[in-house]
Amino acid sequence: MQLQILESIFDQGNGIPSKQKIKDITAELSQHGQISETNVYNWFQNRRTRSKRKEAAPLQNNAEPEAEEADEESPTDKKPKPDGPHE
Repeated sequence: MQLQILESIFDQGNGIPSKQKIKDITAELSQHGQISETNVYNWFQNRRTRSKRKEAAPLQNNAEPEAEEADEESPTDKKPKPDGPHE
Protein backbone atom coordinates (compact mmCIF):
# COMPACT_ATOMS: atom_id res chain seq x y z
CA MET A 1 0.00 0.00 0.00
CA GLN A 2 2.86 2.36 0.85
CA LEU A 3 4.44 1.80 -2.54
CA GLN A 4 1.19 2.58 -4.33
CA ILE A 5 0.89 5.84 -2.40
CA LEU A 6 4.50 6.78 -3.16
CA GLU A 7 4.09 6.00 -6.86
CA SER A 8 0.90 8.06 -6.99
CA ILE A 9 2.59 11.06 -5.38
CA PHE A 10 5.62 10.69 -7.64
CA ASP A 11 3.42 10.61 -10.75
CA GLN A 12 1.77 13.86 -9.65
CA GLY A 13 4.98 15.83 -9.10
CA ASN A 14 7.88 13.88 -10.64
CA GLY A 15 10.43 15.33 -8.26
CA ILE A 16 11.68 15.27 -4.70
CA PRO A 17 9.13 16.89 -2.38
CA SER A 18 10.02 19.59 0.16
CA LYS A 19 10.95 18.66 3.73
CA GLN A 20 7.46 19.55 4.93
CA LYS A 21 5.86 17.46 2.19
CA ILE A 22 8.16 14.54 3.13
CA LYS A 23 6.89 14.82 6.72
CA ASP A 24 3.29 14.82 5.51
CA ILE A 25 3.88 11.83 3.25
CA THR A 26 5.64 9.95 6.07
CA ALA A 27 2.70 10.60 8.39
CA GLU A 28 0.29 9.25 5.76
CA LEU A 29 2.44 6.19 5.06
CA SER A 30 2.91 5.41 8.75
CA GLN A 31 -0.78 4.51 8.88
CA HIS A 32 0.14 1.47 6.78
CA GLY A 33 3.33 0.48 8.59
CA GLN A 34 6.54 1.81 10.06
CA ILE A 35 8.55 4.15 7.81
CA SER A 36 10.97 7.03 8.38
CA GLU A 37 11.32 10.39 6.66
CA THR A 38 14.77 9.29 5.47
CA ASN A 39 13.25 6.24 3.77
CA VAL A 40 10.67 8.42 2.02
CA TYR A 41 13.28 10.96 0.89
CA ASN A 42 15.60 8.21 -0.39
CA TRP A 43 12.73 6.51 -2.20
CA PHE A 44 11.97 9.71 -4.12
CA GLN A 45 15.65 10.22 -4.99
CA ASN A 46 15.99 6.65 -6.26
CA ARG A 47 12.70 6.75 -8.13
CA ARG A 48 13.63 9.97 -9.90
CA THR A 49 17.00 8.50 -10.90
CA ARG A 50 15.35 5.35 -12.28
CA SER A 51 12.88 7.48 -14.20
CA LYS A 52 15.64 9.57 -15.78
CA ARG A 53 17.63 6.47 -16.73
CA LYS A 54 14.56 4.90 -18.29
CA GLU A 55 13.95 8.04 -20.38
CA ALA A 56 17.60 8.22 -21.45
CA ALA A 57 17.95 4.51 -22.32
CA PRO A 58 15.97 4.60 -25.61
CA LEU A 59 17.97 7.62 -26.74
CA GLN A 60 21.27 5.87 -26.06
CA ASN A 61 20.17 2.71 -27.86
CA ASN A 62 19.20 4.65 -30.98
CA ALA A 63 22.12 7.07 -30.99
CA GLU A 64 25.04 4.69 -30.49
CA PRO A 65 24.40 1.25 -31.98
CA GLU A 66 28.04 0.89 -33.08
CA ALA A 67 29.37 1.55 -29.58
CA GLU A 68 27.83 -1.66 -28.29
CA GLU A 69 29.52 -3.71 -31.00
CA ALA A 70 32.88 -2.06 -30.39
CA ASP A 71 32.73 -2.83 -26.66
CA GLU A 72 32.31 -6.53 -27.25
CA GLU A 73 35.66 -8.26 -27.59
CA SER A 74 35.87 -11.93 -28.35
CA PRO A 75 38.51 -14.11 -26.66
CA THR A 76 40.21 -14.64 -30.04
CA ASP A 77 40.87 -10.88 -30.32
CA LYS A 78 43.04 -10.93 -27.22
CA LYS A 79 46.73 -11.75 -27.41
CA PRO A 80 47.48 -15.22 -26.08
CA LYS A 81 49.58 -15.49 -22.95
CA PRO A 82 52.81 -17.49 -23.22
CA ASP A 83 52.62 -20.92 -21.61
CA GLY A 84 56.11 -21.38 -20.20
CA PRO A 85 58.04 -19.56 -17.48
CA HIS A 86 60.24 -16.64 -18.56
CA GLU A 87 63.87 -16.37 -17.56
